[in-house]
Amino acid sequence: MKPASQLAPSAVARAVVLAVAGDTAMVRLHDGATVRASVDVDAHRAGETVVVARDAGGWFALSSPTVRARDGSSARLEGDALVVRDAEGRPLVAYADGQLVVHTSGDLALSAGGRVSIRGGDGVQLACEGSAVTLGPELVHVQTPSLEAEGERATLRTEQARLTARAVESSIGRLVQTVEVVELEAQRVVERMRRVYREVEELSHLRAGRIRQIADGAMHLLSGRVVMRAEEDVAIKGEKIHLA
Repeated sequence: MKPASQLAPSAVARAVVLAVAGDTAMVRLHDGATVRASVDVDAHRAGETVVVARDAGGWFALSSPTVRARDGSSARLEGDALVVRDAEGRPLVAYADGQLVVHTSGDLALSAGGRVSIRGGDGVQLACEGSAVTLGPELVHVQTPSLEAEGERATLRTEQARLTARAVESSIGRLVQTVEVVELEAQRVVERMRRVYREVEELSHLRAGRIRQIADGAMHLLSGRVVMRAEEDVAIKGEKIHLA
């Protein structure tokens, strides 16, 4: 049991709230004594530092004045936090230790005739159930089960880009690519086309374990000079073979 307070009968002191029950709170004075003090309902929380005073009727907490609007909403200093509550007593805005928190049980809308800017010194995060967008000083991270973007035009400029996916499907009306070097490494490549036109200014080189070409119609080979060499047999088979 804590000793009785040695403070003067009409003392005013700082205290820490230990527990609150209705309009009564147990507080610990700065001299270590624990006393019962009268408080305003819902005005204080356990762990808060309050100023208490004592008169002939006992200890009571000095509460901050409450500012009330016509609709019943109010604003007051609760401990070290400035809290704005609605008419039902639910917190709407709380500010403490440089941190501002906005509470709402419904939708929250931001509307401005000009531009809306949101800035964070360490970053900005937008999150809901299952999805999050995190903006950092050097990184923008998007995490979501499904990502969609739609627009008339899109432009991406970057020094390096990497795409990692289990499967990729694309549907493009016309594709134009201008690259310096193309490297493709795959286990299997399947191409289906109606017509293919390929032009090579210098060398077209193909190296394979086996080569098979099948043409349902005619096959034409036109060259200024043709050299064919085989280390083993050369077989030419046809109903007619013309050499001219």
